[in-house]
Amino acid sequence: MASASVPSAGLPPPIPKPVAAPERSGTLSDRGVIRRAEVRAARWTVDGTAKVTGAVDVDTVELDGSTSIGGKLTAVELRTDGMLDVSGDAVVKHRLAVEGTARFGGTLHAGDVDARGTLHVGGTVDVDRSVLWRGCIEVGAALKASRFAGEGRVAVTGTVAVKDVDIALDSPSRVGAIIAESVRVRRRPRFLGPTPSLEVERIDANLVELEGVHVEYLRASRIVAGEGCRIARYDGTVVRKHASARLGPSSVSAPPYGLFR
Repeated sequence: MASASVPSAGLPPPIPKPVAAPERSGTLSDRGVIRRAEVRAARWTVDGTAKVTGAVDVDTVELDGSTSIGGKLTAVELRTDGMLDVSGDAVVKHRLAVEGTARFGGTLHAGDVDARGTLHVGGTVDVDRSVLWRGCIEVGAALKASRFAGEGRVAVTGTVAVKDVDIALDSPSRVGAIIAESVRVRRRPRFLGPTPSLEVERIDANLVELEGVHVEYLRASRIVAGEGCRIARYDGTVVRKHASARLGPSSVSAPPYGLFR
């Protein structure tokens, strides 16, 4: 008679096979003021004010008004027009489209990002293709994408690692570092307020065309130092230099109170 098999002493128990999550199905339409514990559906639309205390797991999300999510957000496509506040991490497999203000307390992973207004991400941003923005983008850690292009103000605490950077500044901005193949930064003239500029610790690229960029160290094969640039140290060939550009260590004093330059 065969004896029953007994697990060997000291060996860990077998790991159970993962159970696939049920497929998303159905359409959920919320109007007015709504409060939910969680949302799971194929499609979720909001017209009004919605508060979800837990997670949201939806294929297509369309939000008009004000929406707050206390847990993780998972979607394939997401469009928001108004105010969106997500406390947890967010994953949008394809396109994230923002009109208005969107705040993500954790990390953000998306296929593409198209933001018009204010986009704030507390953690890292990892985008498969392009980040396009107009208005203001703030990232509390690093940003990774194929293309990073926009107009307005940018503030990234960590490194922007992309293939192509194309920025038009209209306000003072700051980035920890930039690693790219090509970097183009220009500024839009302002009649009132401080002159737009970009503060960067380090830039590593092949070709750079810069205006109003203040960088501690720049390494590039070809350097175009435009109006208002301050480059403390650099390695590469300067192919063009504006008369106002400063290359090498320099000390710049703040303008007197009430005077902008």
